[in-house]
Amino acid sequence: MSGSPRHVLHVVRLRLYAGWRDGAIVLAAVEPPLITQYAQANGTLRELLQTIFISIHNAVYPGLWNPLEAALAGVWLVGTGSLLWRERRIFGTTSLLLGIGALLDAFGNIAELEPVFLLGVSWLVLFFFVWVAWCIRELIRQPELVSIQVQNTTHP
Repeated sequence: MSGSPRHVLHVVRLRLYAGWRDGAIVLAAVEPPLITQYAQANGTLRELLQTIFISIHNAVYPGLWNPLEAALAGVWLVGTGSLLWRERRIFGTTSLLLGIGALLDAFGNIAELEPVFLLGVSWLVLFFFVWVAWCIRELIRQPELVSIQVQNTTHP
């Protein structure tokens, strides 16, 4: 069903991955030639290359990755935490708290409210390690969560 919460979370997760991918492609394609040209340039050309480099860097890091990444991760974590809360209350709650931190990070960054941004980042740092530890715990206790079933497609 295309409107189900799981489908929406899947789409959000895929968009998050696409944002990371797009930023990485831009940086991988543009930065190495700029660095090479900068090393060989002098004077005004060097200043121009530095301005271009900083502009592209800022477009990807604080422009694309942080607000987009934090907002989408926040939506995904809040949604996932809500779905998990009934069966795994502590893990669901930790996911919700991590998502709230990500949303505060994104909102503070976009609205240029540094205290809100810093609260979100601090919240993320605090709950991220708890969340990762909980994920590892769950995977150790239930390795079937990551097992892949492969069907034999060869015919005798």
